[in-house]
Amino acid sequence: MRTIISIVLILMLLSSASVRTAGARTADTSSVPYLSERIFLDAQYSYVYGTSPAMLSWWDYPVYSEIGVTMDYGEGRLHHPQTYDRLLMGQIHTRSKVRLEKTGWTFSGSFIYENGNADSVRSNLSYHLRDNGTPSFYFCRQPAARWNLQKYGLEAAAAKKLGERWSLGVSAAYTGDMAFRKSDVRNAQTTLSIDLKVSASFKINRNHTVSAGAAYKRIKEKPGFSIIYSTGPEYTIYLMNGAGTYLSELQSNMVWQENTPGAFVQWMQNNDENILSVSYSFNAGKNGWYSKGIQAASRQELWASYGYMTHGITFSESAFFGNSSLHFRGSAEMTSGNGETWNRTSSVFIKNYSYAGVNAEASLEWRPGIKVLESVRAGTGYINERRNDRSYNYLLGYSLMDFHLEFRTGFHIGKVYSGIFAEGRYRHSLSLNHHPGAADNSVNLYTVYIGTPLGKWLGQDTAGISAGTDFDIPAGRSIISAGGKYRLDLSPGSNEKFHTAQLFINILF
Repeated sequence: MRTIISIVLILMLLSSASVRTAGARTADTSSVPYLSERIFLDAQYSYVYGTSPAMLSWWDYPVYSEIGVTMDYGEGRLHHPQTYDRLLMGQIHTRSKVRLEKTGWTFSGSFIYENGNADSVRSNLSYHLRDNGTPSFYFCRQPAARWNLQKYGLEAAAAKKLGERWSLGVSAAYTGDMAFRKSDVRNAQTTLSIDLKVSASFKINRNHTVSAGAAYKRIKEKPGFSIIYSTGPEYTIYLMNGAGTYLSELQSNMVWQENTPGAFVQWMQNNDENILSVSYSFNAGKNGWYSKGIQAASRQELWASYGYMTHGITFSESAFFGNSSLHFRGSAEMTSGNGETWNRTSSVFIKNYSYAGVNAEASLEWRPGIKVLESVRAGTGYINERRNDRSYNYLLGYSLMDFHLEFRTGFHIGKVYSGIFAEGRYRHSLSLNHHPGAADNSVNLYTVYIGTPLGKWLGQDTAGISAGTDFDIPAGRSIISAGGKYRLDLSPGSNEKFHTAQLFINILF
């Protein structure tokens, strides 16, 4: 008991001697914040002010600009079987927030460009894994030696106050992905994504604001293939569309396209001691593979399609106590969908695939505002998915939980502010139901190359540790920020592991 009382007294003493106001509402909005505060601001924007573009008008935290370079490296075998064993990626990025008090405009924007390569992507010919339970991707049995990857993305949001209560906002994001596989099967995969939002917000009174809007997302992907060194079964290209279902001879002039309209609403309570935000979103999307040329067997245009609905909730509450604060954040998304494939023999669409998934996460962060200790954050995540290919009675269902705990410290070395963080993670497999049904043999491509390795990956527990350091160096009214971090993931009872490293340098002004 004496030990507990002593710890409480020490924390109170350190809090009273604080020289930082990280996370407090009294933070200086005219200066560039240190890295720990920038991490906090990114979370506030993601969970509260970036959900609806019109809410950007009520952003009352520091505004600043950033330009930087990041290098990422990853290597190991402990990963999803359709992703890479090794990655080397460089990124150039910029981002900024600008507030024009006299005109009532607030802007937020970012730009990134990435260039790198990934080794050993197994047999996946569609480099990126699909979202929302979408089953389709291209595949061949011969693994890829290396992919060359490029990505560029531009995001911009603008909000305008109309008097003291109303605001209008619009945001747009444009992303281009280019992936090139050059070994044996040449594959140039180009993906373009456009994400638009428009919304309006209304201040009911000083402390309560509501917002509503509409969203639209469009993704278009066009792969191009050519077999230049070898032919035969190892290099036959298949369009997988389910768990066990696949089509062959569909590799020329094919285009994958997804269109997703949606809507969202948000409510925020804001005062000097508390910020509470709750938002709800709904999306109804449909995607499919379309032929833009004559196929060998038919002139059929649509070969495979998938439709889905998602319901999402985002929650955030921040409570401020002088120089300290508590932040509870969470989100949950529920998705259901059904897919169908064109049957050449019967000349009809067969409803062969269904999906149901729940993805949720929650975290509690304490920012004590004391010397040395910047923040303590604990969180958990939950994933439950069920994929069923009715043509084979193939069921793949699983559920996982993830737990993590992070500590971040900060201290001055002369004028330089240095931070150190450490994090521990553990992913626990709650259940796994892998039943290939009629596809349970050594012939079905999905079972052999994807389903069985995926079941092994989803059924094993993993543990990870991360650590890193950073330095914020004042340079006039700007800050030069540099640092790095390292992460190692292991699987208990297995020799498999995966480790990543990152180095970065940013200039903030």
